[in-house]
Amino acid sequence: QITSRSSPPSSSIIIKQNNHASIASQYDQLIMTSMLLVVSGASRGFGRAVATAFCSNNNSTHLRAILTARSQEGLDETKEIIMTANSATSNVHISTHPMDLSNLDTLDSNLEELID
Repeated sequence: QITSRSSPPSSSIIIKQNNHASIASQYDQLIMTSMLLVVSGASRGFGRAVATAFCSNNNSTHLRAILTARSQEGLDETKEIIMTANSATSNVHISTHPMDLSNLDTLDSNLEELID
C-alpha cells in the first residue's frame, strides 16, 4: 500500500545507476593515476622520439619516466625537451640513467639500479 509518492519509482533506480557510473568513473581515474615508462636508447633518434611523444601526451595524473642510454649528455637533452614541452604540468618525473644495456656483464647491476 502506497500512500504518497513524490517521484516515480524509477528515479531511485536512476540514482543508483548514476552512483555506479560515478564509482566506475572514479575507478578509471584511479587506474590512470600513475604510470611508469622505461625507454632505452632515449638519448637520440627513435628512443628520444618515443620518450618525448609519450611524455607530451601523458593523460595520467603522475608519470614516472626512466630514460636510459649510453650518453648522459643526450639523456640530459631529451629530459630538457620533455620538461620544456610539459612546463605547465608537474606530473612528469624523469630520471636518467647512463648505461650500456648491451653489456651482459653489467646488465644485472644496471637493471637493479633501474628498479631501485
